[in-house]
Amino acid sequence: MVTLLSGEAERKSSIEQRALAVITTSGALVSLLVALSALLLGKTAGLRLHSGPRAALVAAVIAFVAAAIIALMANTPRAYLSFAPEDLDRMLREWDSGGEDALWLVSQAQAEHLKSAIKANARKALLLQTAVGAEVGAVALIALGVVLSLI
Repeated sequence: MVTLLSGEAERKSSIEQRALAVITTSGALVSLLVALSALLLGKTAGLRLHSGPRAALVAAVIAFVAAAIIALMANTPRAYLSFAPEDLDRMLREWDSGGEDALWLVSQAQAEHLKSAIKANARKALLLQTAVGAEVGAVALIALGVVLSLI
């Protein structure tokens, strides 16, 4: 049971690290896209995009921002169960009266912690998958905007 709990803690850490990578990537790419747009499409610039490429690039910025927000949600602290002081007191009382009952109590509490961690990590993983999907969509929209501007 302890190994399973450790595995879920490692999974949580891995998901959160990947979510941070999505946040960093999306933030950097949206900054570059906005800076490039300001440079190329500024008031004194001669380049004007038609509505199709412009809409694709605006949608890409929105998708990058959405990816970053969703990844931030994946990184927010979730409620993971832990032992309450009353649980520990109860375990100690049970341990005094018999080791088997205390062992069962500890195993039951660890099983509840594991269930909670699995559910919380599944939610984080789904958010991360959604954020990566939004980021991939944003890259596709940039490609579409570039292609439409070249046609």
